Amino acid sequence: MSKLLVIGAHPADPFDLAGGTIYQFNNLKQSTTILSITDGTRSHFDESFDVGDVSKAVIKRREFSQASCLVGACGKSTVFSYPDEPLKESYSSCIDQLVRYIRNIKPSIVITHHPNEYSHWDHAACGRSVCRALKAAKKLEGEKHWVPMVYFFGVQFRPETVRIGLIPQAPDLLINLEKKTVVKKIETMLCFKSQGMTKAKLIQRMNSFEGETGRADGLRWSESFTFYYPLKRNTLLYNNMF
Repeated sequence: MSKLLVIGAHPADPFDLAGGTIYQFNNLKQSTTILSITDGTRSHFDESFDVGDVSKAVIKRREFSQASCLVGACGKSTVFSYPDEPLKESYSSCIDQLVRYIRNIKPSIVITHHPNEYSHWDHAACGRSVCRALKAAKKLEGEKHWVPMVYFFGVQFRPETVRIGLIPQAPDLLINLEKKTVVKKIETMLCFKSQGMTKAKLIQRMNSFEGETGRADGLRWSESFTFYYPLKRNTLLYNNMF
C-alpha cells in the first residue's frame, strides 16, 4: 500500500488543490494523511459567517475533519495551528514538528505547495518549510525516512503571478478527474462554509480552473502538479524505469 501525505498551509488547501487526486487515490485502496500547518482563521474566514458559541479555530478544524472523511481520509487529518497571514518561516519548531510527523507517517508520496508559489504568500512559506523538513527527515539523527516522490500543487496560474511579472511553470503531471470525482470535490469544498463556499461558485470554479487546467491536453477536468525530483529512467522507453 502506498502512503500519501498532503500538506497545505491552510485547512482548505489540500482539498482545493488536490481533493480529486486524493479521492481517486484512496479509491484504489491506498492511504492518505492530510495536514494543515495553520488553522487558516486569518486568511480564509468570511466575517459574515456566524460562529455562534465556538471559536473560529474550532470551526475550521471541524470543516477540515469533515472534508477529510469525504475524500476517504477519515481520522487521518491534523492541524498544527501555527499563525497564518503571515506564516513565518522563522518557526524552527514547525520544521522540527514536520520532521517528526513525516518520520511517524512514513509516506512514500508527499504533495505540498511550491516553494516559489505566488498565489498566497503563506503557501510559499509552507512549501519551503516542508522541503527543509523532507531533507532533515532523511539526514538528522533518529529514525531516518526518505520520501522518493514529492509533488507540488500546480497552482501558479493565478493573478498574483501576472501582477509581479512571473512566467508560470507548466505542470509536469495532470491527474484526470472523473465526473463523479468533480461532484465529490464540490461536496468536499462545501464543508468550508466559513469561507463563503457555495455550490454555484464551486461549479463555476470547476468548469473554469479545473476545466482549463486539462483542456489543452484533452481532459475535461484535471488537477495539476509539478515534480520536485526529476523522473529517473534507464532509457526513454516509458516502461523501462528503475
